[in-house]
Amino acid sequence: MSAIVDYTYYSDIYMGTEADQASFPALNAHASRVIANMTRWQVDETTIDRFPSIIQTLYRLAVCS
Repeated sequence: MSAIVDYTYYSDIYMGTEADQASFPALNAHASRVIANMTRWQVDETTIDRFPSIIQTLYRLAVCS
C-alpha cells in the first residue's frame, strides 16, 4: 500500500520545509497513525477515495501539519 501523503505532496502542495526527504517516511508514518487514531481509523489508504475531495484534502493537510 502507498501512503496517503508522499514527499511530493508534502513539499509541493503543503510547501513543507521541516522534514527532508530522508526523514519524511518515519515522520509521515507517525503523523498518519495519530490522525488515523483521531478519526477512529475510518480513513486509510484503502478508504480515502470514498470520501469527498474536501475531506481527502483536509486529511492530507492534517497529516502534513
